[in-house]
Amino acid sequence: MGGLDLLVFSGGVGENVPLIRSKICEELAFLGLEIDETKNHGLQGEGAIGKEGGRASIVVVKTDEELVIAREAYHQVIAAEMLCEPYFVKSVSTCSIPDLLQHSMRQKMRR
Repeated sequence: MGGLDLLVFSGGVGENVPLIRSKICEELAFLGLEIDETKNHGLQGEGAIGKEGGRASIVVVKTDEELVIAREAYHQVIAAEMLCEPYFVKSVSTCSIPDLLQHSMRQKMRR
């Protein structure tokens, strides 16, 4: 690797705690990270917080972690039902864990 191009902060702490972002960037300064403290502490929502002309960009991106988890759980349940119960019987208790894992890996490779 030739270095860092971009650091993304997201999630509860990454989106909402400027002090943590500052400390992380301070510890990773050797990677070319230079945070603009005015932008960092004044940011509302998402945006760039790195100094202009820095070797690496620093951004804050909003996420909806609960939605991502819910979608993945939904897809896994549907996949398990399709794999183990072709006629969509309510129970997936007849599935083996290796079957579910193998099916899950195939689904991820298709994406």
